[in-house]
Amino acid sequence: MEWIFVSIYAIGICACISKIKAFKFVVSAILLFFLWLILAGSNTVDLYNYQIMYNQAAAYTPIEVLTSWSGRDIGYAFFTSLFSYAYIDFDEFRIIFATIYLFLLVFFIRKETNSLLLVLTLYVLWPFFMDTIQIRTLIVHLMIFIAFLIYSRYTTKTTIIAISIVVVACTVHILAAFYLPVFLFHRFYKNKYILFFILLSSLSMPLYVDFLGGALSSIINNFLASSSNNDISVFSRYQLNVSNYAKYIYWLFCNGMFFLIAYIRNKYNKENDIEENKRNYFETCYAVCLYLLIFMPLYGLSGGEVGRFFRCFTLLFIVAIVIYIQTVKSDLLKILITSLAAIFLFLEGWVGLYYSAWDKVLQLFNENIIWNTFFL
Repeated sequence: MEWIFVSIYAIGICACISKIKAFKFVVSAILLFFLWLILAGSNTVDLYNYQIMYNQAAAYTPIEVLTSWSGRDIGYAFFTSLFSYAYIDFDEFRIIFATIYLFLLVFFIRKETNSLLLVLTLYVLWPFFMDTIQIRTLIVHLMIFIAFLIYSRYTTKTTIIAISIVVVACTVHILAAFYLPVFLFHRFYKNKYILFFILLSSLSMPLYVDFLGGALSSIINNFLASSSNNDISVFSRYQLNVSNYAKYIYWLFCNGMFFLIAYIRNKYNKENDIEENKRNYFETCYAVCLYLLIFMPLYGLSGGEVGRFFRCFTLLFIVAIVIYIQTVKSDLLKILITSLAAIFLFLEGWVGLYYSAWDKVLQLFNENIIWNTFFL
């Protein structure tokens, strides 16, 4: 199955530069089908744990989850209990979930750009496969994308809706709480002193990260392990150390994303005939990305688990890149911006999954119950 997917992906890259709309539509549909196939039917390293969580929630009715649930991630438990209460088993739940997820993904992408195929192509590059393995992070990633897409309308109503979505996302996975301060940060992110200190801290990370690494990692580990909050202490099982080459790739990825977003935002601010919604979207992406850079040193020190915070920005980043590509007249600039984005995404995927756990990616292709049942 993996070679079929690679072939379709290669055709998708060619279709991105094609001007034949029918060709793009067909390739997009085929690529979406394979993404659905992977989400709905592939075995993953975490699948057994998610099946246990599904069975645990199945012991409660949806109302009982809200009133009596004592475990973590009550929102995810409530969501799955809606299906188990309707006598839907875990395999059927995955099929329905994959359908709902991809429908919402396509719907909200299409609200911002018509270049669905390019968005999917970059998303597959990173972080689709990791999101598939970590289902709750997948849900939070989509909710963060939708929340800030709505927030970029900059009205009181959309702000309330966006904050509400992020709060609900916190009940799916506590990592979503990382994004709540963005709404406050957005009020003063343009301050030049704040910008200076954030960029200084982020860009100079290679100069001090090794010096501070051991002490800071020890402090963080002790805090996580001693916390009485289960949602926090659970992270102590992750080792907070990063190889030398990986920390510099994290540094390149995060700063690279920021400067691409900053470049696009500055270009848009100079244009007078640009839609206000698009301008606001880039402004929102800029503010969120700058906020993420505050935690760049921590990412360089701890890697993987903190990487979930940065990963949940990826859809916002990809859509921003694609929107800009649509407005650029220079083919050379289109290729340059797209190539830089693709390189940043692939390098992040390389250190986050492909290099250390390529077998987990192959598992998604080789152990797919739907493919093996109907196509083999």
